[in-house]
Amino acid sequence: MPSSLSSQTISFCTTDSVKLEADIYPAQNPWCVLAHGKAYDKNAWKPLAMDMQQWGWTVLAPNFRGYGLSERGDNASYDQDILASITYARRERANPIVLLGASMGGIAVIAALAETEKPVDAVIWLSPAGGEEYLPLLANKAAHGLLLFSENEAYAAPAREIASHPPFPISTRSWPGSLHAHQLLNDPDSGPEVRTVIQDFLASLYNPMPVSYTHLTLPTSDLV
Repeated sequence: MPSSLSSQTISFCTTDSVKLEADIYPAQNPWCVLAHGKAYDKNAWKPLAMDMQQWGWTVLAPNFRGYGLSERGDNASYDQDILASITYARRERANPIVLLGASMGGIAVIAALAETEKPVDAVIWLSPAGGEEYLPLLANKAAHGLLLFSENEAYAAPAREIASHPPFPISTRSWPGSLHAHQLLNDPDSGPEVRTVIQDFLASLYNPMPVSYTHLTLPTSDLV
């Protein structure tokens, strides 16, 4: 199997008419939406997205409004960007749908779940930087969750609050040290284990056959 599969840059609009750019890594029916942290953009996800594509998951990695070529919009309604990503995935018949949010992206995922009427299949939080106030609104908004963080990081408190008051079944895994979100994922010591935990969690939800380069199909809607 090749180490690098194909990807494409696409665009789609939010309900408040903000045009977002996103990278899509096509594979099979299960989709994962990746929500980046404040100091990053969609490119930060590329190594993990390529891994997930190899595992058979289609990956959608948008740039939040104001990042990259995504339009800025009138306010930082990042939750609307997540909701638009879910809508795009469902339009492409994604099944199941998993959301993975890191740091600020984790807050956006929490806020989006609080607003959506249709649950997603699962959520992965990588060092969420807040959003605890939305927890009472998240009951039944996902069937499964995975929470990953460092024990001494600056945003350990929000993660511990989620772990203490899970709105749906959530598995929790922590690492020693203070690495936060993308740092924890990219670190040469913790990163491989973080990836393995994510892979095992996704496999517990849906375990498609690995894809090959010749079998990839890119969605046709909203391609730019």
